[in-house]
Amino acid sequence: MSPVVLVGCLRILSDGYYFGTITELLVLPEYRRQGIGSKLLHPAQRLLGHI
Repeated sequence: MSPVVLVGCLRILSDGYYFGTITELLVLPEYRRQGIGSKLLHPAQRLLGHI
């Protein structure tokens, strides 16, 4: 079995009610340009749209 590798992450800063912003979006250089950032960003934007 192959090991699990964390290749990207996204950080959201929010008060849960009125304020929400994406503060960081990181993807390892060797995994960039493969749509990983978009797959992290789109659900986060939908979540923050409700705040």
